[in-house]
Order: sequence, then structure tokens, then C-alpha cells
Amino acid sequence: MKRILKIKILLLSALVLASMLLLSPFAWTQNIAPFNEAIQKNPNNAIAYYNRGIFYFNKQDFNKAIEDFTQAIKFNLDFPEAYYNRGNAYSELTNYDKAIADYNQAIHLKPNVSEMYYNRGNAYDKKNDYDKAIEDFTQAILLNPYFSEAYYNRGNAYDNKNNYNKAIEDFTQAILLNPNYLDAYNNRGNAHSRQSNYVKAIEDYTQAMRLNPNDATIYNNRGIVYFNNKDYDKAIGDFEAAIKIDPNDAISKDNLEKAKKMQGR
Repeated sequence: MKRILKIKILLLSALVLASMLLLSPFAWTQNIAPFNEAIQKNPNNAIAYYNRGIFYFNKQDFNKAIEDFTQAIKFNLDFPEAYYNRGNAYSELTNYDKAIADYNQAIHLKPNVSEMYYNRGNAYDKKNDYDKAIEDFTQAILLNPYFSEAYYNRGNAYDNKNNYNKAIEDFTQAILLNPNYLDAYNNRGNAHSRQSNYVKAIEDYTQAMRLNPNDATIYNNRGIVYFNNKDYDKAIGDFEAAIKIDPNDAISKDNLEKAKKMQGR
């Protein structure tokens, strides 16, 4: 069935922000002075540069974080966490090729850390290389079978390849591991909708609404299903609810007008 309304899909863009490994007790302070002091005392201290890089990363100063992770690597070439977190910083700056290069090196040095494959998978996904993303999410799951986000993101990658059955399987597994996984319900609803399985789609969107009744996207998505099922009254109700939550929601406004037109208003 040709889709005549737009769907906004919630995608998880989660990155594991920073490794907890090799951090000294002062690493979580809001004061940068201890890092600077440690580097001043020993300019070749890879750990001090690494910790200051984490500090800058958490402040979202990704360029400075990259500089410090680079210094950490300069003084310790076999520092997988520094490569990994520099890759995270490059990912935040949308430089996915450099991110992947760093994840490659981190994995070469430490091949059994699920988060490294997970974040490399995210980078491949951003480059629309869904096959490689799926490979990495799969490896992350093999290393950590309870990694709900890896199932979720692999489901998104399968969805982007129009493999809706596999996507639904992964979203379902993510929900089994995390019953309050709102985005997994929403995106499983999207996959069911694309298969014209409207009953299951509505069930998923409704459950997502229970978890967060203030998400305009979910109301819009359920409204689309009602529209495709020619239940225009319920579609209009959902589009109006979406607009009430987000008055600037242009997609829901457009969908509302189409639903009203089909209803003859």
C-alpha cells in the first residue's frame, strides 16, 4: 500500500559517552585544575591527558577532547580507551570516517568490549552502511546478550534495509530486556505499520503513549495507522493531540488536513 502520509521515526542516536576505565578519583570533578596540574608535573602523563579529555568530552568541547586523547595516544600507543573515546568525539562532530578508524584501532587493541563494536556500528549506520552496522551490533550482542540498545539499533538498521521481520524481532528483544523501552515500541509500531499490520502497530503506539503521553511523534504515527485503516475520526483525534503537544508540528498539521479532507470536513 502506498503511504500517503509522512512518518516521523524516533531513532536512537545514543553513544556510549565515555569509558569509565583508567579514570582517577578526581576525574569527575567540575574543576579542570587537577588535570592541568597533573600534566604540568609530568608532561608525558598519558593518563592525565586522557582524564582531561574525558573532562572536555563531558563539557561537550569535543575538539579539545580530541586534542587530549591524541596526546594520550602519543605517550601510550597501546591505549584502547583513548582511541575509543577519541572516536566518540569524532562521532559527535559527525566525522564518522575518523571515528571508525579510531574504533578499529581500539578494537584491535581490545577486541572483547561490546561498546566499541556498538559505537562503530552507530558510525556505520550514520554513513548508511547498514550491513556493516548490523555486523557490529551483532558482535556487540554476542559479547553482551543483554545489550538492549544494540538490539534496538540493529532493528533500526534492518528497518532501513526494509527487512521488517528482522527489525520487529530485534525491537521485540529490546523490549523483553527493557519493558519500558519507549522508542522500541514506537519503532516496532512503525515496522508493523509498513507491513500493514495495523492492529499490532496500534498496540505498540498505544503502549508507547502509556510510557510517555507527551510525545507528539507517537500520536502522529498512530494517527497515520488510523488514517490508513480509514478510521478518520480516530486519526483526526491523534493528529490534534500531537499538535496540542507540539503546536509547531508541521507534519501532524499536514496529516490533520488530509484526514479532514478524507472525512469530508
